[in-house]
Amino acid sequence: MTLSATAHQTRFKRWQNLAPPLTRHMSIAVSSELVPLLESFGFERVNIHLGDPEAPVSGSELTLERVSGGLLDSITFNFEKYRTPRFQLHASRREAAAPYQFIRSCNLVARGSQYYHFWGKPWWLPTRLWSERGSKRAIESVSSRLPQLVHYLDTGERGPNISRRSSMVLAQQCVAADRREDAPPAER
Repeated sequence: MTLSATAHQTRFKRWQNLAPPLTRHMSIAVSSELVPLLESFGFERVNIHLGDPEAPVSGSELTLERVSGGLLDSITFNFEKYRTPRFQLHASRREAAAPYQFIRSCNLVARGSQYYHFWGKPWWLPTRLWSERGSKRAIESVSSRLPQLVHYLDTGERGPNISRRSSMVLAQQCVAADRREDAPPAER
């Protein structure tokens, strides 16, 4: 863990201490089980997004990044803002130099038809009926799908648990295509 990640670790611990017990348990499980798995793929926890001091990682998030060959891969665990024991998992590949143009972006989902998915307590289930055992099952489910997420970042191949393409990504591709058409023939 880098020095900057240590500063985030302090913010994250402060957020955990304010969270309800089930959310704290879920966040500890993510830190102790999922983060080491991603670190085995070359990711490191960071304190700031994209090395920008103006973009600190929130206390209710865990962000991991890796840089390789001019590309920056980022994976973010966003814990639910109302301190419910659940989180979303977002991943992206960008150019490593400013303006950090997106190459691909996705969320880890339960079904490929989804744009995003909350892992953990379902929205309709009262929190008092959720258990640590439910959190453990959610962590195991995400753990088995993480290699699919890393494979998508590396190759661009969508697996069954990678979110479908969003209109934002399609719009960016249209803009990029327009730029290529406007470029002189030698630059295409």
